[in-house]
Amino acid sequence: MLSRYKEWVRRHPNVVQNLDWLLLLTVWNPSRTNGGFEFTYEAYHAAVGLLSLWHQNILEEGDLPTSRPVQYLWLDAIEYLETLIELRAMHLESRGKMNRYGPLMVVETVKAVLKMSAWSRYSGHMFLRRPSPDDLHQFESELGLQ
Repeated sequence: MLSRYKEWVRRHPNVVQNLDWLLLLTVWNPSRTNGGFEFTYEAYHAAVGLLSLWHQNILEEGDLPTSRPVQYLWLDAIEYLETLIELRAMHLESRGKMNRYGPLMVVETVKAVLKMSAWSRYSGHMFLRRPSPDDLHQFESELGLQ
């Protein structure tokens, strides 16, 4: 069933991108409050972002000459979840169960490890975001010249 879904996404990229855009548009809510709805709002935003990231990854699988490092996929996923983790930590701190900075330190440490592993894979070339196909092609050309 998963392979059929991936195939459908590859056959209908415009539909998928428009649906992702529509879902992200529904996330915007100018009347959001600081009450209990903020966690729900951020959870929805994270879920839509992760779904969009997965669709992007499916669409790019066959287009790239080499696969993008998985570290960048994880970094993007963590960025979508980071606010949600912070809100949950603040909620637990307000109940006296833990300090909010513990989970944030874990998230930042994981991000640093992922960035360092991506950096070491590309021999000191640091990409701030997931490298595009052009970036990967240029990098492979530079390696070929050396």
